[in-house]
Order: sequence, then structure tokens, then C-alpha cells
Amino acid sequence: MPGLTLAADGSLSGSPTTAGTFTFGVVAIDSSTGTGPFSSPPVDVSVTIAPDAPTITGISPYAGPDTGGTTVTITGTNLTGATAVMFGGTPAASFSIDSDTQISAVTPGGPAGAVEVAVTTPGGSATEVVGFTYTSSAIITWDTGAGFVALAFDSGTSIDNGDAVPVGTPFHINIHPSGANTYSSPPSGCGISHAYSDTWAGTVTETCHITIAVEEIEVSPDTLGDGVVGETYSQTVAATGGYTGFFYSSADLPAWLTLDGDTGDLSGTPPALGAVNFTVRATTRDYSLHWTERTYTLAVLPPAPTITGISPDTGPAAGGTTVTITGTNLTGATGANAVTFGGVAATSHTVDSDTQIRAVTAAGSTGAVDVAVATPGGTVTEPDGFTYRAPAPNPYLVTVSDGTYTAGETILFNVYFDDVVVASGNPRLPIDIGGTTRYADYDVHSGVVVRFRYVVQAGDLAPSGIGLGPSILVNGGLSRAPTGPPPILRSTAYPT
Repeated sequence: MPGLTLAADGSLSGSPTTAGTFTFGVVAIDSSTGTGPFSSPPVDVSVTIAPDAPTITGISPYAGPDTGGTTVTITGTNLTGATAVMFGGTPAASFSIDSDTQISAVTPGGPAGAVEVAVTTPGGSATEVVGFTYTSSAIITWDTGAGFVALAFDSGTSIDNGDAVPVGTPFHINIHPSGANTYSSPPSGCGISHAYSDTWAGTVTETCHITIAVEEIEVSPDTLGDGVVGETYSQTVAATGGYTGFFYSSADLPAWLTLDGDTGDLSGTPPALGAVNFTVRATTRDYSLHWTERTYTLAVLPPAPTITGISPDTGPAAGGTTVTITGTNLTGATGANAVTFGGVAATSHTVDSDTQIRAVTAAGSTGAVDVAVATPGGTVTEPDGFTYRAPAPNPYLVTVSDGTYTAGETILFNVYFDDVVVASGNPRLPIDIGGTTRYADYDVHSGVVVRFRYVVQAGDLAPSGIGLGPSILVNGGLSRAPTGPPPILRSTAYPT
């Protein structure tokens, strides 16, 4: 037996070093002289050595919630072989023997207040009368899906969503909304108040829930309107989401553009054509400073064109009239459809300067049509800017009364046309009197006949008769009626 000695006088003594039951044989030998027998038969002897009784020298932590679940470290001696760990007479939820001097045990649930802690081993039991105190507890929960949320005691111990925690324990909760989210209302519940940044603090008083409501920050508009060189640009950028409003900033604005941090107003005067890219950041005005950004491209265009004059503003429906268009900002009207008459592209056009274009009309329908000029800065339209005329009818016969006329007398010429005539203005009929060109003025018209009259002047001599000039001077005054073939103007000499 380890640590024990059997003396010759039969005494067993010493300090056992190992617990357990030990069996050994003992033989008695007669020490006197004689003929014997001198020894007894062997006798088995059993000795049981009990282990040392356990002791408890420390319990940590010494308190925890009445719902149980606290991992407690029990230190002491002779803890090997522990068969039970009790809290207030209730077995530990679980325990493990770490060494002869330490046991780890998980508390069961129990009533609030102090309870004894007992450890039982083969060597006995050790009891700490006020070994652990159950504290009143509460369950804390919070909204999920808002982003990163971490709650912990001020001591640093983390708390999971739905954990039971001791009443009266100070805690703090850190919230970091995901993505471009911010609070749609301040986090609330469990008596929390804002501490700093995204951190709130409170003290556990009862079972409660922390509400965390978030929404996305959005910056609008999606795209910015175009700017114009030399003209004041103005656009407002606005953010929505949250409950505190926003301030605005940008680290890469072009030099000519400013951003009002309070209102989101962009303003400035672009000095040159092109496109600029920049980013606007919207940041919440509260302690959290949540933010999001949007990147914009702002196109700077030339000024819009204007039309101030069109000359001539009328021409034949067959087209071919060279028209001078005056205005402003006409440079850049270079496309094939940059100049149109009634929606039909001019057959050709030339940009003479920023203030003048010359264009040749294509064929069109009789009547007034819009004239449009398109440049990179936009399109300008002059309503009814050009009028297509129907072609003048063709004269084919001139009649005049035979006779001799003296100064002051009137000669009437009836001109017959191949179509109904519409007469207005001041058409005239050239006549040749003795080699001198005179003009018979318009008198009246009816149907296909137009009458001209000439008052003989002193000195008019035409012994060989009066001849007609090469053409009737229309002067905008004769035109074909709405129907009929295009005319070819002719004249016929007619003697007196």
C-alpha cells in the first residue's frame, strides 16, 4: 500500500499517498523455539484509504441571471473525481473537471437571491454557503435586417439578440446601417439614449425590444439638365430618406460651378463647350453622418439659335430660291437637314457666319411653310417663314383696238392667259412705241383675261405700230389659280 508500513508487531502505520481499497495477505510467525508449526496460514486483510475531502476557495463570477446559463469557475483542492456540482440544491446544467483545483460549471435557473454552491467528490463534499447570487433578469431583443448591430455590457461582455441579462446592468448598442441606409427615425426602446456617433446606451430594467428603422438615402435627379456656354446654369440636387435632412458636398466640381451645401443648389456660368463629370455627396445632418453619392455628367452646349430675318420670304413652288437667313448662334448648322423649309431639307446651304446662312429651297407645296435651323444648341423655327408661290400663268394672246391714238387717249390691251388669273399688286405690260419702252398699267381682270391700259403721251410716235415687250412685269401681281399646269411666260407683238 503506497505510504503505509506493516511492523513486525502487527501495527499498520504511515501516510497513505493513494486513495482506494487495498488487499494484502498477513502471516503470523512464532518467534519462540520449539518443534512447530511456527507460522499461521495466510489471512487476507483489506484496507480502504479514503481520498482527501474537497475544498472550495473561489467562485467566479459570483452572480448571474436567474434564467441560468452563466459559466462559473470553481477553484479549490481535491476536486478530481467530482460527481456533482449543485447551485442551491439544483444540479449544474453541466460541468467539467479542468484539474484537481478547478471545475467549470454552467448554472441552472434559480430563484433570485444568494444560494450555496456544493461540490461532491469521493472524498466528501465542500459547500460555499453564499457561493452564487441569482439576479433578476430581462430579455433584450432588437430589429434585424438594419445592418450591423452589436450590444454589450459596459464591462465588454457581448449580448446576443434574445439573451437574458441581469436587471440593472448598464449596456451599450452599436448600430451601423448597411449600404446607403440611414435611420428613418431614432432607434428607441429599452430606455436607450444617444451616446455618440452610432452608439446608444441604456440600463436593463425589464424585458424589452429595441426598434431600429432604416431607409435608403436617394439622391435625385438621376441626370442633370444641359448647360449653355455663357448662360447662367441652375439645378438643384436633393436627397431623401432619414428624418434629419442633409447637407451636400463635392470634391471635384469644375471651377465655374458652385454647390450650396445647405440647399443642394448648383449654379454657375459655363465658359466653354464640353462635358464635365463630378460627384455630389449627401450626408445626414444628425450625429450618424450617414451618406451616399451620385456621379453626374453635365453637358455644356452652344447657345440656341435664333432667326431674326428671312429674305426673300417667298419664291416659286418649284424651289431653287436662294434665301438668306439671319439670326444668332447659327454656327454649327452643318448637317444635311440643318435647314428645312416646311420640313424638307434645303437642297444646299452655307453657313456664312454665326449670324447668317444662305440656303436654296427645295420644291414645295404652294403656301406658307415653317423655316427651321438646327444646331448643336437646339432648333429654332420661324412659323410661316417662307411662302411657296404658284407659278404665274402663261399669256398667249394680246388684243388691242385698231386705230390712231393721240396724246391723252387710252389704249386698252387685253391679255389672254392659259389659266385663270389672280391679279393683285401692280403688274405692268411693257410696250414698244417707236423704239421707246413704255408700260401699260394693270386695269382689271376677269377669268383668264387681264386688261392693261396705256395713256398716250406727247411725243409717242409709232407709225409702224406698237410692239410688246419680252415679258409682262408681274411685280408680284399675277399668279395662277390653284389648279392648272406650270406656265411658260411668252409675249406676242401686236401692231396697231
